[in-house]
Amino acid sequence: MSNKLASVKVRRSVRIMDKQITRKTLKNLRAQIQAEKLGKQLKAKIASTPAPIFCEIVTQVSQVNKEYFSQLLQSLKYMKSLRPVDNHQLATKSVHLRRRPLYENSKTIIFDLDETLVHCCENPEEAEHPITILLPSGEKLNVWINIRPYALECLTLLSKNYEIVVFTASHKCYADAVLDFLDPHHELIHHRMYRENCVNVDGIYIKDLRVITNRELENIVIVDNAAYCFAYQLENGIPIVSWYNDKNDTELVDLAHYLSLLSYVKDVRVSNRDTFRLGLLSENTEALLSQV
Repeated sequence: MSNKLASVKVRRSVRIMDKQITRKTLKNLRAQIQAEKLGKQLKAKIASTPAPIFCEIVTQVSQVNKEYFSQLLQSLKYMKSLRPVDNHQLATKSVHLRRRPLYENSKTIIFDLDETLVHCCENPEEAEHPITILLPSGEKLNVWINIRPYALECLTLLSKNYEIVVFTASHKCYADAVLDFLDPHHELIHHRMYRENCVNVDGIYIKDLRVITNRELENIVIVDNAAYCFAYQLENGIPIVSWYNDKNDTELVDLAHYLSLLSYVKDVRVSNRDTFRLGLLSENTEALLSQV
């Protein structure tokens, strides 16, 4: 497919997704206004009964993707054993990300790369896109990737209202080659962060959001298939099912719906806490793992 036809296809898909989300957003906003009119008493009643919601989430997720749910629980269990990051390492990893014009007051979405937006294939026959990596030594290495369904549409849509950052634990030479293919004109992704920006805790690379010195945590969300990557800011994290080759995957469509609503809230951590209940899952990892 030519670049022109591909661009037309993406724009068309974005328009369709945009209309769907707009309708859903308006519907949710109307429902929210109606709920607020019911008064503080109803709100208190809803807030006082979290258990059924939690159980519903656990049941739904574990039934849809039992393997993913087990991995999520293992990540949450591992997080409990993590030692704090020392201030010296945080200081050496710190970055100052400049805002683009018109995005001075926008919230920030941080996307992981591998298994979240793309998948790097070992077998070139299973891949759609060859990528050439220029190694620091000057040598060239060929790799092959597939792009997750709706990745471009999701990035295009969300970039209208959000600052988009990709933060990967991969090496810079690999990530830049992939992102140059995904976003060749640097229109969608404002900033790129790499393994060198991760904190290293006992050999594990973790994306501590505190390394970004000029962003408030209440305005940042991070989307990652490995929940331990946002271990130090659990309530900023949105876990997503790992993607390898499923062409019918729609995780990013569902994510776009949620993030489109999240742009209106004051503190993203409150909405994430109520939606994903990762803290509550973390408190019950042992019991839940015994049932998976």
